Amino acid sequence: MSGRRVLLDTSIVLDVLGGLEHVADLIQGCEVYLSVITRVELFASFKPSAERQAATQSFIDDSKLVQFSQEVQDLTIRFRRQYRLKLPDAAIAATAFYLDLELISADKAFSGVVAVMVER
Repeated sequence: MSGRRVLLDTSIVLDVLGGLEHVADLIQGCEVYLSVITRVELFASFKPSAERQAATQSFIDDSKLVQFSQEVQDLTIRFRRQYRLKLPDAAIAATAFYLDLELISADKAFSGVVAVMVER
């Protein structure tokens, strides 16, 4: 393990599940965290095949899932106001900030907030 602790935005999880090797390589050996918001987005935004749903659940199971605590909720409000992020994005950014994790995303909405922006 590289010692890096990272929180992945939903866009990165979708890239990894979609087979983008350069994205998967970026998180290889990292301690991976996911916001519960990402879990909701992954299962609510598309109708996956049984195989895709199993792969998604396996990825989640191999990660550390972070719940939406009161502290993260309060930071979400601050991030939503300060960065004008959509609510799910603000929650994901707040989760990374609260846990002092490196946030990785391919979503341009995070450009002023994330530690690592991934090009597709």
